Amino acid sequence: MTEQEQHAPEEVDAHGWRPVALGLDLPPASVTGARIGEQRLAIWRNSHGDVRASDDRCPHRGMRLSLGFVRDDMLACLYHGWRFDAEGRCRTIPAHPGLKPAATIRTTTFPTIESDGLIWCRVDGVEPPESPPALTSPAHPTTPVRTIRIDAPTRSVSRALGISPDDRTARVNLPIHDIADTPDDNAPTPSDAAAMSAVTVVVVQHAVGREETRLYVLIEGDAPTTTIQRASRWASSLRDKVEREHKDAIVVEHV
Repeated sequence: MTEQEQHAPEEVDAHGWRPVALGLDLPPASVTGARIGEQRLAIWRNSHGDVRASDDRCPHRGMRLSLGFVRDDMLACLYHGWRFDAEGRCRTIPAHPGLKPAATIRTTTFPTIESDGLIWCRVDGVEPPESPPALTSPAHPTTPVRTIRIDAPTRSVSRALGISPDDRTARVNLPIHDIADTPDDNAPTPSDAAAMSAVTVVVVQHAVGREETRLYVLIEGDAPTTTIQRASRWASSLRDKVEREHKDAIVVEHV
């Protein structure tokens, strides 16, 4: 690979299941925004805990539905309050309470699954969609740590994690007493298992854009608050390292 190819903007693959949020970050009756390739999404959860994904555009005036709210277990637009059910059909127009909206008034919905502490979605239209990749065995549940944004392409993040650019998940074994250290050239990687007391951090990466990566950080198994906090600090240090090296590479390229 030439230096020019190495720093060229990478294409964003929108095929297959993609992580769009930590389950912890989407409490009941709430909505958040996400993106897979060029498809913008409104990810929302009803009061019963069910997760849905809708096109992030109200068919009325084009308002982003991710800026809206959940009312009566339906996704409501912030602008005029139009409400859409789990299948995307408009059920209520507040300005016309006696009107039954036409069946043609609807928003596109997409398959979602919540597993291993992550909310997965796919927008490629494959039917029937297979299950998303399992991060751990049923005997080892995950503990969510945080979602972190990195202003760098996924290939830069993969390099720092010591995995192939084609891999989306890294398993980093970190000694508990070193977990708050700043990642450096000698930091543990997925191929560098720590033998003694360690915690396994599962890192799932998702390309939001060509120069932006979202990391979903979890710990394999149950973890106390202190370990979660240390893993969070480690993730922050990883972000700082990747962004710094990416910026340095861009500067060198233009010298």
